[in-house]
Amino acid sequence: MVTHNNTSGLESVFNTEQDRKDIERQVKTSLSERVKKGIENYLIDTSARMVVYTPLMSVVEASSGLNTDQIVRQRVTSIVIDFFVGRIYGKTLSFMRKRVDPKGWLGSYLIDTLSMIGIYSPVYIGMLAANGANSQQIKMALAKATVIGMLTARPFGKHILNRWRKYWKNDENI
Repeated sequence: MVTHNNTSGLESVFNTEQDRKDIERQVKTSLSERVKKGIENYLIDTSARMVVYTPLMSVVEASSGLNTDQIVRQRVTSIVIDFFVGRIYGKTLSFMRKRVDPKGWLGSYLIDTLSMIGIYSPVYIGMLAANGANSQQIKMALAKATVIGMLTARPFGKHILNRWRKYWKNDENI
């Protein structure tokens, strides 16, 4: 005599109601942990960028002819924009490093530099224009910012962002 099990697919997976509740709790925890980790990563990358580049770019803007009011507005705008762009830069840099897997110093330098300049240059032009910079000031500030990016992107990514991520026990090192 053959007996047939009339349980559905889900019932066969969950032996008891407690098993079902345990799995639901794991899924919720997993999702909440991913959200928490995403927020932490966002704050880590964004804060590192703001702390390092806010004073540096203030000097660039002052030397490009922006007045004090324009610099203050520019820096406030930059902080607000960095809440969105800072993590994008960090994720792009991490993605590029994993995807391209550069060999040696030059490859790492190029990825870090191109990631920073590629993401921030268009944003920087828009912020400068929105804060009253004229075309000459924008050209001067962008040229100086590009040089700053070329000189600082690799040291920032390797020595500052990595250490900041390690300090906060973030495993997304570059």
